[in-house]
Amino acid sequence: MRNAIDEINPKVFWRVTIDNLDFRIKYAKKLVSGGCGALKRALHLITSQVTFRQCTEPSSVSKQTGSSITPKELLELHFAIDYEDSQFTLFKKNTFETAMRNIDVDFNSPDAKPLLMHLHKTMPHWTPSHSDSVVYATVDEAHSGTFEQVGDYLSKLKTDLKIGQEGYPSYVIVGGDQQIYAHMKNLKIKYSERYEWVYPVPGDWHIMKTAAEAIRGIILNGGFSIFGKKCGHKGDINQLQWQDLHSLLVSLHEVLLKCAVKEYCCSHSLQSSDINAESSDAFWTWVGTLRTGSANEVCCFWMQMLLYLHAYVGFYFAIRSGNWFLRNTTLRILTEVFFAYARDKYEELSVYTLADALTYPEDVLKYFKNGEWTVSVKGRPFHNIALDEAHESIVNRKLKQITSRPSHFRMVELADFMSYLENTLSSFDSYVLQYTSTTTTDKKAHCVRAGIIYDLITPHCLFQNPSQPQCLCNVFASPPPALDPGNVKDLLSISKIGNERMLSFVRQYVLTPPSEIRQKRRRQKLRTFTPVKASTRQLNSKLNQASLLLSNAYRSLMSPGSGFKQTYPFPLALCSPNGTIRPCSKSTFRDVVLSVLSGVPGSTSLSHDPFVTTCSFFTNPPSDLEMLVDFLFFLHQPPPPDICTLAAFSDYLWNRIVLKLGIGRGAKVIRIIVDKSQYLPQPRTILHTTRSGKTGTMGTDEFTTNADAHIPHGNTYQQLLANKDLKNSLIAYILSSFREKALSSPVPCQLIVDSETLNCPVSYHNGTEMSVPTLKNEHGEADYNIWFHAIMAMSENILIVASDTDIWTYGIALKEAGWLEGKCIIVERNVHQEYVDINSTVTAISLHPSLKQLAFPVNCLVSIYFLSGCDYVSSFFRTTKQTFVSTFVEYASYICKDGELVCMELVQGISGRQAHTLANINETAWGKLVCSVYLLKHKTLFSSERIDLLHRSMSTTPLPQDKTRLLKWLAYSDIAALDTLAKWHDFVRRVCFYHSTCSKDHECLMIPSIGALKYHRLRAEYIMKAGYSSVTASIAQVHYTEYGWKKVGEQLQVVWDEESVLATFLTSNRSGCSCKGGCDGSTSGCK
Repeated sequence: MRNAIDEINPKVFWRVTIDNLDFRIKYAKKLVSGGCGALKRALHLITSQVTFRQCTEPSSVSKQTGSSITPKELLELHFAIDYEDSQFTLFKKNTFETAMRNIDVDFNSPDAKPLLMHLHKTMPHWTPSHSDSVVYATVDEAHSGTFEQVGDYLSKLKTDLKIGQEGYPSYVIVGGDQQIYAHMKNLKIKYSERYEWVYPVPGDWHIMKTAAEAIRGIILNGGFSIFGKKCGHKGDINQLQWQDLHSLLVSLHEVLLKCAVKEYCCSHSLQSSDINAESSDAFWTWVGTLRTGSANEVCCFWMQMLLYLHAYVGFYFAIRSGNWFLRNTTLRILTEVFFAYARDKYEELSVYTLADALTYPEDVLKYFKNGEWTVSVKGRPFHNIALDEAHESIVNRKLKQITSRPSHFRMVELADFMSYLENTLSSFDSYVLQYTSTTTTDKKAHCVRAGIIYDLITPHCLFQNPSQPQCLCNVFASPPPALDPGNVKDLLSISKIGNERMLSFVRQYVLTPPSEIRQKRRRQKLRTFTPVKASTRQLNSKLNQASLLLSNAYRSLMSPGSGFKQTYPFPLALCSPNGTIRPCSKSTFRDVVLSVLSGVPGSTSLSHDPFVTTCSFFTNPPSDLEMLVDFLFFLHQPPPPDICTLAAFSDYLWNRIVLKLGIGRGAKVIRIIVDKSQYLPQPRTILHTTRSGKTGTMGTDEFTTNADAHIPHGNTYQQLLANKDLKNSLIAYILSSFREKALSSPVPCQLIVDSETLNCPVSYHNGTEMSVPTLKNEHGEADYNIWFHAIMAMSENILIVASDTDIWTYGIALKEAGWLEGKCIIVERNVHQEYVDINSTVTAISLHPSLKQLAFPVNCLVSIYFLSGCDYVSSFFRTTKQTFVSTFVEYASYICKDGELVCMELVQGISGRQAHTLANINETAWGKLVCSVYLLKHKTLFSSERIDLLHRSMSTTPLPQDKTRLLKWLAYSDIAALDTLAKWHDFVRRVCFYHSTCSKDHECLMIPSIGALKYHRLRAEYIMKAGYSSVTASIAQVHYTEYGWKKVGEQLQVVWDEESVLATFLTSNRSGCSCKGGCDGSTSGCK
C-alpha cells in the first residue's frame, strides 16, 4: 500500500488543500451491460493533495516589498477605503503606462498584444525555477458539507501526514473552497487546542469566480447582455461559463482603460511621450474624481466599473504572478462588491482572510511573500495557479476520469496508487471520452474580442463631457430606457454602500468577535440595471395583504367605537397562532446592559469593565480561587469529530474541565453542578417539549452506555440529549468516570460534584470520597444551584463557567440584594473569550443618572429581562429587550412614580444572613411600562394637527412646545381622562387598533389585554422568585396555577387571558354549529 508521507519532503513548506468530490454514474448506461436509469449520485469523497517547492527561494531577481507596518495598523489599513500597497500602486502605474504607449495601436493590428502580456515585462513574479511537487494524500468516503466530517477528516489527515511529530511540520496551511474554509474556521474557534495545527486559507480561484459573477450582475442588461454573442460565444453574457465570462471582463477592462486614457490625454493635452510617475498618479486621481464627483451619471458609473474591473484583473494577475501584497489590496476592493450585492458567504470569507494575515506566524508570511500561496505546475513565469485551482485541475480531474462502475474500494485503491497510474489513466481518456459529445466553442482571440467591444463602445463616448449633466441609462439601447430612481441610486453608490457594510461587519465580528454564534444576517442586495421581477409567492402575499387591508378597513368603519375590544381579545402579541410562547434571544441582554452603561458618566474609569475579554483571576491568581462549572454547558457541546467512543468523550471532558480549566488556572476547589430532574420546576416541561420537537428524539435502544459505545456527533448527538433517559444515563456514566479518576489519580484540588445521581453532594480530595450534607439542596435548575453554592462558598474569589444569560443575570440581582457581599465573582460566558464582572456591572448600572433615585435599579432591569421574554415567558411580537429597557430608563421616574417595578422585602437566608428578596412585580408600574412601549411604537400616528385635536379634547392646560416628545407630554400633563391605568390601557389599545388596522399582522401588533398582561407578569415574577430561592437550601411549595399556568391532566399549559374573555371571543367567532345541543366548540367544524 502506498504511503503518501514517503513522497513529501518534511523540511519544506507544505500547502495542503482539501475538496469534496461527488461521483455520478455518468457513463454507466454505455459501459455497464444492461444499461442504467436516470443519473444519480453514487459516492461522496473528500480528497486532498500536498504541494511544496524543493527550492524555497523565489526565482524572481527582486525581493517582494510591501509596507512595513504593525499588525494592528495592517488590520486598520486593509479595511480603509483609501489604502493602497506599493505593489498595487506599481500595478496601476504599469497599466497606465502600457495603455499610453499603445494608445494609437489598433486592436485589430498584427502588433496588438493583450495588456497582461505587456505587464509580464514590467511587473515582478514569484515563480520557482522548477515546478512544484504534488502528492496525493488521504482520500476518505465523507462529505465536506458537514462540520463533523470535515473535522474527522482533518484528524485523519494529521495522522497520515504525521503533523506535529518529530521531524515533521507542527502546522500546515490548509486551503479549500468557501464551505470548507468556514468549517475549518469554526473548528478552530470551537476546538482551538485540537486544531491549532491548521491555518485555514480560502480558495482564491473561487473568490475570483464569485467576483466575476458579481461584476456581471452589475452590468447585466446595461448594454452588455448581447456582448456574449457579439464576441463569438453561444449565449448572452448572463449565460456564459466562467472561463468565457473571465475573458470578456478582461477584454472589457482593457477597452475601458484605453477609452479613459484617450479622454484623459485629450482633456490634458498629453502625448505618449509624457509618461512619468506623476502622470500615472494624476490619471488615477482624475478617474477617482469622475467616479464620485461628475455630473454625468453615465461617466460616473463606467468609471466605477473601470476601477472594479481593474481590481479584478489585478487579483487575477496577483494569482498568476504570486504577488501577495497585490492580492490583498485588490481583494479588499472586490470585497465591497460582495457586500453591496449580498454575496454573503464570500463577503465574510474575504474579510476573515484579510484579518487572518495578522495571526499567521512570521515564517508563513515569509513564504506567502515569496509566492508560495500559489502553485506552479510547470515552472513557467506568470503561470501560477491558486491552491484550490490546482486541486481541481490535478487530483479532482484525475479522479473524475474514473467513471466505470465507481465503488468505495475501487476509488480509494486507485487514489492510493494515483502517482503510479498516470499511464493507465491516460489510456482511460481515449476509451471514456469516445462516449462524450463535447464540442469546442469557436472563441475569438483576446485582441479580436477587445476590438469588437471597442467598436461597440466608442460611438457612445462614455467618458466624454463629464461636467455635462446626464442621467444614468442604458446608452447602448435605442432609445435608452429610463431607470427607476432606486436603481440609479444603488448603481452610483456601490462603493459607498459596500464599504459601509463591510466596515460595520468588521467592527461587529472581527474587531470585537461575538461570544455566541450569531444569527444569520439579513441579505441586502443592491439593485442593478435589471428590474426586479416579483415572484408568484410575492404576488400572492401582496394580494392577501390587500384583501386583509380591505377587510380590516370595513370592520373599522362598521364599528369604529368598540370594534377593537371584541375583535382581537386573544393576545397574539404574546403567543403564536398555535398557542405556544414566542421565542426570544436572551443573549441580546448583554448589548442592552452595555447601552445602559453608555449613559453612565465616567463608567470607563471603573476598576473593571462589566464585560471583558480577560479575567483578572488569571493575571493575578488568588490563593483561594473556586471554580463553579455548569456541567450541561459542556455536555450540550457535541463531541469533537475525532472523539468516537464514550470513554474517549469522558476523558476529553475530564481533561478540559478539571485539568485545563480548573487545575490549569490554579483553582483550589472545583464544583461541578448538574441539573436534578426530581426537583426541576414543572413549567420547564413546556420548554423541553419544544426543544425535543425541533430536534427529534433518539430511541432508547439506539445508544448504550459502555466504554466502547460509539458517541454520535452533530444533530444525532442533540437527539440523544433530547431523550431524557439517555441523557441521564450519559451523565451518570461520565460522572462515574470522573469519580474513578479522582480516586485513582488524586488531583491537587478539591472536587465537589452535585448531581441527582447522588443523595447529597460528594467531595473528592487526596484520593478520598466524602459526603457534604451542608450542601444538600432541592434546586433542580443548575442556574439556581450554582448561586446556592456561590453563597455557601468560603472563598471570596469565585469563577463561574456558564454560558446561559440567566446565570449572570441572577447574579447581579442577588449582588444588589445583598446576598453576595464580600465576594468577587466573575462569570465566564465563553471560555477564554468573554467574562462578566458581577460587582462592576451592579456598580455601573447603579450610577446611571436616570436610575439613581431607585432603590433597586439592577433588579428592575433584571425583571424587565424576564418580562420581555425568557425560557418560560413569551416575548412580545416585534418588541425587543432593548425597547423595553430603553423606555424604562428614559421614563423611570414616571413608571415608578407610584412604586418601583420590583417590590423587595427583607428576609433571613442561609446561616442567618439577612438580605432582600423579591416580593412581587408592581402591577401598576408594569402596566405603565407596557403602555409606554406600545405608545412609542405608534408615535408617528400623532401629527401636529392630531396632537392639537387630542389635547383640546382631553385637557385645558397649554400644549407643550416639544410636540415630538409625545409620551412625556401624555405622562406629565394634567389629563383627567387618563387618570387610571385601565383608561391608559384603553387609550393605547385604540391607538394600536387604528394605526395597525391595515397591517397583515394587525392582531399581533395589538397591545395585550389587562388580563393577559397580568398573567404574563405573574409568570415572570415566578421565574425571578425561583432565582431568589437559591438563598435557601429548600424550596417552598409553589402553586403554579397562581402564576399564569393551568394543569391539564399531567401537563401544565399557559393561561393566556381571562377565561371569560376567551370564552366570549370563541363564542362570537364560531363559524357555525350544526350540533343538536350541548356544543362546547371541541368539534373541528365548530371552532
